[in-house]
Amino acid sequence: MTGLNLKMKNKNLNISKLIKEYIDNEIASFQLAKKYKCSNTKIRNCKESQKKYQKRTEILCEYCKKKIIRLICEYKKSKHHFCSHKCFYSYNCGKNNNKYIDGRSFLEQSIWKLSKYKLWREQIRQRDNYTCQICNKNKIYLEVHHKIPLLYIVELFQLKTIKEVINCKLLWDVNWGITLCKKCHNKVHPEKGRKK
Repeated sequence: MTGLNLKMKNKNLNISKLIKEYIDNEIASFQLAKKYKCSNTKIRNCKESQKKYQKRTEILCEYCKKKIIRLICEYKKSKHHFCSHKCFYSYNCGKNNNKYIDGRSFLEQSIWKLSKYKLWREQIRQRDNYTCQICNKNKIYLEVHHKIPLLYIVELFQLKTIKEVINCKLLWDVNWGITLCKKCHNKVHPEKGRKK
C-alpha cells in the first residue's frame, strides 16, 4: 500500500473509494476483495489504516458511567460498552450475567470447588467400584450424578451461603449420588445438551 492508492493486479484503486464502500455501505471485506480481485487481508488492512478518519460517538461506560469515545461502526456491534476490562467483568457479575439464576448458579459453582464436594464424589466412585451403574463400563471417564439435583436441594432447604451448604447433611449423603459414564450421564440430562 503506497500513499492513497492500493495496487491490485495492474490496477490502482483509490483507498477513500474503497473505505466508503467498505464502511458506509457495510459491504463485507471478502465481497470487496472479490469485486476488486485482491486479497481479503489487503481490504481489512485498508480499513485499519483509515480508522482515524471514521466517525466517532461519545457514550457512557455501562458500569462506571465514565465518558468514552467509540467508532460508530464499533458502537453498532454491541449493546453494552465499557471503558476497561475491569468495568466489563465487574458489570457481568451477579444479576447482569446471562447464567445468573437468583444467586443459585453462583452458589452451585462455589459448591463444585469445595474439597468436601470432591471427597463426596470420590466416595461415590469408590462405593460403585469405579463402574458406570447403567452400562457397567469401567476404566473410562466417570462422572457423579446427583439423584436429587443440587440446585433443588439448595432451593428446598433455602441455602444461601457456603457455610449453610457445608452444614446440610442431605447434600453430603453418598446415597444421593451415582457413578455414570459421560454417555449415560448425557442420557440422564438431555435438557442440558451436554457434550459427548
